[in-house]
Amino acid sequence: MDNEGWSKCDTGSVLDGFKVTPLDHFPPAYGPLYFLEVGRCCKYTSNPAGTSCTNANWWNTFDVAGWSSCPAGSYISGLYRNANWCQGISCLEEVSCCPISGPTTCIEYPVDLKSKAAANKDPNANLYTFTCPHGMVLNGLYRTSENDLGGITKFKCCSVGGTPTPSATAPTSAACVDTPGWKNNFGFGCAAYASHGWCANGGFPAGMEWTGKVNGPGKAGTDCPPGTNCASVYNNPGSNCCVCGKA
Repeated sequence: MDNEGWSKCDTGSVLDGFKVTPLDHFPPAYGPLYFLEVGRCCKYTSNPAGTSCTNANWWNTFDVAGWSSCPAGSYISGLYRNANWCQGISCLEEVSCCPISGPTTCIEYPVDLKSKAAANKDPNANLYTFTCPHGMVLNGLYRTSENDLGGITKFKCCSVGGTPTPSATAPTSAACVDTPGWKNNFGFGCAAYASHGWCANGGFPAGMEWTGKVNGPGKAGTDCPPGTNCASVYNNPGSNCCVCGKA
């Protein structure tokens, strides 16, 4: 989910939840879209998802508070995100919906993606897991007006029969890690870029490009005046700090 495009489960599998980077990693923000690191894909061996999948258009519905879902009887098997510079959850534009036959029961399941409860901690990585109850899969997501991952507060979870078998996770990305010991040429590290607001949500906010954006406009009166390669002046923070866009 670091780049524009699809991240999908294998054929016959659908999602029951996600693993995310702790959403307070760059306070005060609560999680750009690329903090969604792993999709949990399940295949129901006795009742696999069909292959006649369709794409649900969330280009407008997921821009505002409310539910966005697959059609009844189909379940989320992949996510499409918009342009790399767009890091809010409103940049989640489409989902792939795959049918599973038979009767189903759905519930609205509250989730708190900001939580760092020990029960959700992945023992093998600095990630936290949030899923539907066992035996249920994702049909939809509810978002608030908050436009980061913390704004997703409910899953629509459906029981579909059969026994779920975890399959390969969706090909998203490994958790981003800042380059150890990195500092710009003036002694400031990645934490300073986050706390001073020089970077946010994987990029350089408007007016802060002079702090190190590649080909960004300089700023008079700074160490990177107009016409200067600010990335070189500040030792390429965009390639070293997750908050600035390191993949």
